[in-house]
Amino acid sequence: METLDRPEADNDDRDLSKYKFKFRGTLMPYMNDPIEYSFMSKCICQGLDKYERNNQLKEKKSIWLRENLKIIDEQMGYPGIVSFSEWADDLTLWRSYGGNGTGIALGFSKELLQKSFSEAFVKCRYGTEEYTTNYVYEHLSKELYDILTLSNITNTYNLPIDYFAKILSLRLSTKHQSYFYEREWRITRMYHPLATKFYDKQGSIIPYIEISIPVNCLKEVVIGPCAQKELSAHSIFLLLANKLPPLIGTSSVAEIKDKIAIAISDVPYVIR
Repeated sequence: METLDRPEADNDDRDLSKYKFKFRGTLMPYMNDPIEYSFMSKCICQGLDKYERNNQLKEKKSIWLRENLKIIDEQMGYPGIVSFSEWADDLTLWRSYGGNGTGIALGFSKELLQKSFSEAFVKCRYGTEEYTTNYVYEHLSKELYDILTLSNITNTYNLPIDYFAKILSLRLSTKHQSYFYEREWRITRMYHPLATKFYDKQGSIIPYIEISIPVNCLKEVVIGPCAQKELSAHSIFLLLANKLPPLIGTSSVAEIKDKIAIAISDVPYVIR
């Protein structure tokens, strides 16, 4: 709740959409997956290389692209990411991201996130390296090769930005098959260096940008399986009642839960 941006007082302070949670949008190269940003890049180059070999093309645009992708990234900037999962109560996710079950999960309305962030709210697609390379070969390689050829590119400053924005969106939403269990959706935002903030994580400096999400997108809080469930649920109720101004003065549990449901994990799990 310390991240909550509150609007100036007005006559409509019960409108939850005016209140914003500030989330950390971790810059792409600093995500937990060490190949997060390079996976799709590798598959794009391999798909283009396969197109060149199968069509016996002498001009190798795949070599140029492989050598210049890092420069392209530096010019376009690295995006910040806030991640979500389709699962509300999954043991693997509790262990990985929920304090080994002692934390809570925040449930957001997919429809309201789509409305608030439009094309910046995307669903991840998953595949093996072979599958993803073949996808690029079948659906993107010819167009990409033609663009790189017709543009007569000699440096990265005259790239067709619109097309590379399309490739960037694929890189932002494509992950290795190993992460399929996460069923991830994400909000993506490009950053400006002067807007970058930092936090410490186990001795490493992690850059991020702030991404604000309207409080009215929050529809549910799920108590983790290892917490003192009933006490934690009551604590969440008190927190909502005291920290969200539109709910202050409400003494009815039912009224608060009608706005934001408070659920308890069904996962049978304890720390041994």
